[in-house]
Amino acid sequence: MKGILVPETATYVGLTELVRSVIGIGGPDKTIVMRYGVEPRMPLVRIQCDANIKFYIQLKKKDVHVLSKFSITIDVLDEFAAEAMRSELLQYHLHHDAMSKHYQFKVKRSNSTLLHVIYIDNEGCLWQLRVTRMRGSELFVVKRYDDVHTCSIEIVQGYHRQAKSWMIGECVKAKYLDPTNTSYRPREIMRDMQAEFGVPFNYLRAWRGKEAALTSLRGDDAESYNVLPAWAEMVKRKNYASDIHIETDSENCLKYFYMCLAASKHGWPYCCPVIVVDGLALKARFGGMLLAVCGHDANGSIFPLAFGIVPSKINESWKWFFEKLRDSIGTRGSLAIVADRHKGIEYAANLMYPDAAFGICIQHLAANLKTRYEDFKGPLKTYFDGTSRSYLLSEHHRHMESIRSRNPDMHRYLVQADPTKWLRAYFNGQRYAIMTTNIAESLNSVDRKARLMPVGFLVEWLRELLQRWFIERREEALKITSKLAPKAEKLIRTNFLLGLTPRPADQFEYAVTNNAA
Repeated sequence: MKGILVPETATYVGLTELVRSVIGIGGPDKTIVMRYGVEPRMPLVRIQCDANIKFYIQLKKKDVHVLSKFSITIDVLDEFAAEAMRSELLQYHLHHDAMSKHYQFKVKRSNSTLLHVIYIDNEGCLWQLRVTRMRGSELFVVKRYDDVHTCSIEIVQGYHRQAKSWMIGECVKAKYLDPTNTSYRPREIMRDMQAEFGVPFNYLRAWRGKEAALTSLRGDDAESYNVLPAWAEMVKRKNYASDIHIETDSENCLKYFYMCLAASKHGWPYCCPVIVVDGLALKARFGGMLLAVCGHDANGSIFPLAFGIVPSKINESWKWFFEKLRDSIGTRGSLAIVADRHKGIEYAANLMYPDAAFGICIQHLAANLKTRYEDFKGPLKTYFDGTSRSYLLSEHHRHMESIRSRNPDMHRYLVQADPTKWLRAYFNGQRYAIMTTNIAESLNSVDRKARLMPVGFLVEWLRELLQRWFIERREEALKITSKLAPKAEKLIRTNFLLGLTPRPADQFEYAVTNNAA
């Protein structure tokens, strides 16, 4: 036992250095932990700052006996054992240390309050670690750590027993911090882990490590469904004009999900009266379809309106989705709906929007022609593009006659496909030059990166994406000084400049006149 005099003006750093000098402990890899007892059956109080020192000195002044109360106990901990940590963090540091220093361990004893691990070859090495859980806490502290290996590296053979799939996932988790990044593949994990730790393992373990990393960041597929009700309630509280609908089946499992944010509802009246509908297959554990509806804003940009998650693209699913869409954005005069040739979309659109004109995407129609007819290329494709985009009936008839002369069966197929839905000249409404579902597919190209996500993570990712888009566009809109959208302003200026005619006034100057004036 050693005694030291604690000055009344002592600081935490000063007292720590004094203790180091008295007991002969040096080096940054050692941590001094000072505690004192107040009552025999109470836990020790740890000294961690200057305020703790002052409080201890005041208590000590009341102790008339030199050694009876408030004696400071000193613990010297290695860097590995310097702080209390939760079980998960403890396991991570333990496994990471083993992989980094190329040794393996096994558990000698483990329960809810104790973990004692030893080297895998206990006869040849005295390395061991013993940790216990703090009373009334979930934290563990290291009680004994013998960090001296007396073994040969040759004992580590084959697959490293600490290179478990969850540990691999923790090591590579940073690669997947971008929610849309899943391109870091198992073989790349095998390569990088071999380079960093010298640890070999098979493809299956690498794949499981990737899955563990994604689950850690995005949550479990099954459990993610449970967060949807609370998530929906929070969105409606913070963004009260948003429409979020969740419908479950008889077993309380998710059947339908619908989301239309307030910004989409408020911006829709200022868009072209055309909505484009498309669907995307989800590739998470439980599958399903992601439905998307979008429009064109005044600047010709994609304007997301609503999203839905349904089990499959059947009539009942589309009917439910379009019903919620109508409740959110209402109806507009001269509305046009553009989609692929899926019967369920047309059925639901005609049911919920009976006055809207329904058109099909000419790219989907062209894809069907390419599948049916091997000669759909070159002139035939040119004639189809010409007839589908024709404004004049005479131009349309000329292209159709060219198709009939080269492939009569294709001509019959196009006539049976109902030209009022795909032909611009025959369309019953106004499509505003939106002949394809490219704008919805462009949105889906963004969503496509996210279709591996669990549902709970996916809907939050979509909300954040739309929020970022709307904020960026609002900031750009605030910079506009004209009454027109930038795209329209640029087009008018270009046409105006094209209408100007320069004429030489003399050897060095020109007179510019406006032909339209």
